[in-house]
Parts: sequence; structure tokens; C-alpha cells
Amino acid sequence: MRAIFLSYRREDAEGEAGRLFDDLTSEFGSDKIFMDVAGIEPGRDFRKVIDQNVASCGVLLAMIGKGWIDAKDDSGRRRLDDPMDFVRLETASALKRDIPVIPVLVQRGRMPRAEQLPEDLKDLAYRNAVELTHARWDSDVQVLIKALRTYVTGEREEEGGTKTEPVLDRPLVTTRPPKKSWHSMLIVAVAAIGITVAAIVITWIVNRMYEYKKAEEAKGKSHAPDQQPSKSTDKTAGVEAPAAKDNVTPEGRGEAKPKPVPRLRVVDVSLVSSPQEFKGPCPATVSFQGKITVAGSPGQIRYQFVNEQGEATGQGSLQFDSVGTREVQTSRVIGTKGRAETYSGWEELRILSPQQYSARAPLRVECVFLRANQFRNFRRLDETGNRLSFTVDYSYSGDKGSEKIRAYGRPIQGDGQEVTGTTSSPAAVVEGQGTLTLWIGESARAHSSGRYESTEVRVCMDGTPVRSSSPGAAQPKAEPFYCENFPYQKTWVFVAPASATPAPSSGVAGAKEKKSKAPAPVSKRNSIRNLQVTGYRSDRVTLTVDYTYNGDHGSGGIYIVASPYQSDGSHVPVVSRLGHAQVGEGQGSMGLELLPSASGTYNVSRVDVCLQLGKSEQFHCETFYLDSPLRFGNP
Repeated sequence: MRAIFLSYRREDAEGEAGRLFDDLTSEFGSDKIFMDVAGIEPGRDFRKVIDQNVASCGVLLAMIGKGWIDAKDDSGRRRLDDPMDFVRLETASALKRDIPVIPVLVQRGRMPRAEQLPEDLKDLAYRNAVELTHARWDSDVQVLIKALRTYVTGEREEEGGTKTEPVLDRPLVTTRPPKKSWHSMLIVAVAAIGITVAAIVITWIVNRMYEYKKAEEAKGKSHAPDQQPSKSTDKTAGVEAPAAKDNVTPEGRGEAKPKPVPRLRVVDVSLVSSPQEFKGPCPATVSFQGKITVAGSPGQIRYQFVNEQGEATGQGSLQFDSVGTREVQTSRVIGTKGRAETYSGWEELRILSPQQYSARAPLRVECVFLRANQFRNFRRLDETGNRLSFTVDYSYSGDKGSEKIRAYGRPIQGDGQEVTGTTSSPAAVVEGQGTLTLWIGESARAHSSGRYESTEVRVCMDGTPVRSSSPGAAQPKAEPFYCENFPYQKTWVFVAPASATPAPSSGVAGAKEKKSKAPAPVSKRNSIRNLQVTGYRSDRVTLTVDYTYNGDHGSGGIYIVASPYQSDGSHVPVVSRLGHAQVGEGQGSMGLELLPSASGTYNVSRVDVCLQLGKSEQFHCETFYLDSPLRFGNP
């Protein structure tokens, strides 16, 4: 017996192909149905394998759905125009070898015209087709099976080199009326008469044996009069239900006929990769979780995982005692440590038996080579009064996660102690360059006035998020996990806030002593909040903030100043118009105007706003990150 080759596209007619495979397997056996070439071993030339499998078959069924003609690959090219397309190779190989090809139309598919097909498939347009519809599936399949039986058994008449094709109730393939002599016709007639007589004799013998067996069974029952017919009882309703009628044979003899049990078959397969996309240090592990759903009688399925490189795992098996879903899984380790590479591919879960089925999950791995944690290239940008701005290059390896990482600096005195009361502006750590600013802050109010000499600046990384700008909010703290010191000498001068004591006498003899008091400090902490953009054009912007000033630096000469920065931490060259502040709560307005000498475009994503005593000493600052960057550029 020769096999039936079933050719189909998975995205076009996979469901119908699986259903037809089950029906043909029930009729001819699974070893006579070749469904596809999914089992080609790695390294084999798939063109030769397809050609060899097609050559060993007696007939090829070309499953044609609605998308068979115009199916396209990932590049947008029609698949039938690709000489290496599996469906084209299978069908062309059968046509070239003059192997019968039966187009099987499903899902309202239509026969292609010759001009729609490549040169090696044009003969397909002239083959009669059979249509399998959902409503008439069983009857349509029986018509097809009737035609296929001649091809599979190989009982085609060959006389004088003429091959006869099967005769169908409706056209399937193009046939040519055979030429027969009267001798061959006489032989066929005699053979038909002999077969008919033999069938009649065999039928009579079988019937006689059947009647004898039934008579013996009836005799055995007559010797057991006490046995009563069993009756089924409906326990729920408490009413005796009539016994179910047995299925009877056509002869009406009352013998029960066993109901056929559906074979085990796979009805659904899915596969999910986790993570589907990965970016980070390699090697990376990608896990794959698959689900297999079956229907029918209990049985065993065999499966295998295959990747885009043709590498396959060993075959696995699952025993299903009932219908349902089972899970399978595997994993892959991708990438090499210390190498920056990108991998794109897929993993496929293939069902090998009882029928072929598959599901595929894509993956993408981008291996990033990250240096060790490092600070380097310390450079001073600006030094005004008790404020120091500098840039530093850094690398972050990602060993503490990818979120809430900052860099900060502290001036260090000669004895290794930090300068009293210094604070810093945080900056998110990425591979690149950032700008940090140090100043004497309000945390030094409890300390006495004095001069502090620093010999180094210590720059550290920690996992503390950006400080909250909400008044009174608790600020998170974290221990630094990496620090480096850079030599830098600076003198820091701190003046303790003035106390509310009487002013000295005027010094004039006989004059009454006048006592003046400084404004009473408010109890609230200094704070800046609610930054808003109230005016904007390409080279200038107006900002307003709400503030609270508790008077700890006196009541005169208090200003509000803003400093804009880009996302990489670089300062934007602007002229700042100061706003005035007074003791208590209020709202201040500031202006920023791009320097005329500045060239290019700047995107402001961060603004530092400070309370400042006089023209230089800033004693309280807050950092604001804009929801959308402000674009600066001279017109």
C-alpha cells in the first residue's frame, strides 16, 4: 500500500487538515498518511527529503483555503513565489512525477487560475477538485475516501501501458477513458460473477452461525427463571425508570452494538516565553511554558521542543486519562558573559503523536556589557560662595537594580569628616556624565558659625529616590554602596542665623535707647513647592513657586533663584532674574533667559529652586522634575 501525502499551510487550513488526517487515519491507518515535513532532521537538505517523501506516495492532497494563493512571508513576498516554499516544493514535486494531485477546497477556498501560479505549479489549475464543507463533512470525506482507496491499495489496472484512474460520484481528478479489449472485458465479467457468488455464500454461512449462537444463548437463559430483567432507578427523583433499550442489529435480534469511542486527539496547543524580550547582562535564561489540550479517549501524546536553529530537545510524553489540559515547560540559556550581542528567534512546541500540531513563542535577548561601578573625570563647573557645582563621569553596573539609584557628593575635611551641614543635588545614575551641586544647607542651623576647610570631595552612589518636594514629608535614606574621593580644596563659611535679641544703643549721649527686634521666626520649616510655568517662549521662561521662609537668615535680602538642567545633568546657560521672599508663606516669581552667546537647542527637564541670602549664599534648595521638557533655543 502506498501513502497519501497531505500538503497544507498551517495558517491557512491547519484545523481542517488535522480533522481530515484523523478521518483518513481511521480508514487507512496512521502509517499511510504523511502529513508534513515537520520531522526533518537538522542538517538534512529539506528539498531532497520532500522529493523523496512525495515520490513514495500514491496521491497528494493539496489543501487549499481562502488564504492559500495570497499567503505572504515576513518580508511581504507571496509565499508561492518563493522557490523554497514547502507547499510549492511538495506540490511541484508531485506534478513533476505525474503523481495524482487532488485539490481539496476548504473554508470556501477557490481553485487558482493558471496565471496566478508559478511555472512549476500551473498544471494544478487543470486538476478537478473536491470540496469539504463543514455541513457535509462526513459525506464529502466518504467521496474522497472512495477515490483514494484505489491510489492507496495500488490496484490500478495497467494494460498496454494505460493507467486507469478511479471513477467518482462527482469529478475529483482529470481522467482518461481506458481502452480495453473484449478479452479483458470478459475476464472482468467472470471475476465479478465469481466474487458475487462467493459473497452470497459467505453471507449465508455467517447468518447461520449467528442464528445458532442466539439459540444457544436463549437456551441458557431459560435455565435461570429466577433472574429478572434489570431496571435502572432514578435516585434523584425516587422513581423507577424504565430499562434502557439496547441498540439492535439491522436484523432486529436485540444484540447490543458497542458505541465507537473517539480516538485521543490534540485540540489546542499554546506556548509562552518569559521574558519575551530581555535587555541586560548575559547569559540570560528564558523560560517557556506550554499547554496541551486533548479530547477523546485516554491515551498518550508525544511532544518535543525545537528552536530556530534546529536544535531539539529529547522527546517527552504525557499520559491523559481523561480530556483536559496539561502543562509542559523548558528553558534556554542565551548569550555569553562579557559580550554585547543581540539574539532574535523562537521556540516551538511540536506534538509528534497522535497527530502533528505545534505552537511557537518568539524571543529577543539583547546582551549589554556594563562596566563595574566607577566615578572618573571630576571637573569643577562653578564655585560661588558656599556653592560648588561639578561634573563627573560614571558607570553603573546594575548590581543594585535599575530604579531609584542616585549619585551625591560631600566635601571631606582633612581629618576625614564631612563638612558640617552640607547637602547635595541628586542625579539619576546611568552610563555617562552627570552634574552635582554642593552647598551649605539649613541642616547646619544648629551649628555655630565658622570656617570649614575641605581637601576632597567624596562622590557616592546609593539607592535613595529623589527627595520629595512636599512640605514635612519624610525623606528616604539609604546607605551608599560605592564611593570615590577626588582631591579638591575649598573653604566653606557658615554664619549661624541671627537670634531675636535687642539691638545695641545708638551711642548718642542722653538719647533714649531704642530696641528693635528681628521678625519672630515662624514655626514651619523652610520649603519650596508647586513649581509652575507661567510664561514661555523659545529663549525665556517665567516660573512661580510657593514657599515658606521661617526667618532663620534674617528678614532682608532674601531671594528666590532657579537653575535649569538638562536630562544628562548639564547646566543650561541662562541669566536668572531673582524673585524676592519674605518671612512667612508666599509666592515668588523668577525669570530665566538664555544667554545671547548660547548656541544650539537645550531641553530643560530639571529645575533647582533655592532660597538665597544676598547674591550668593543659598541656604535651602529643592529639585523639581518637569513632566515634559522645556525646549530652549535662541531665535
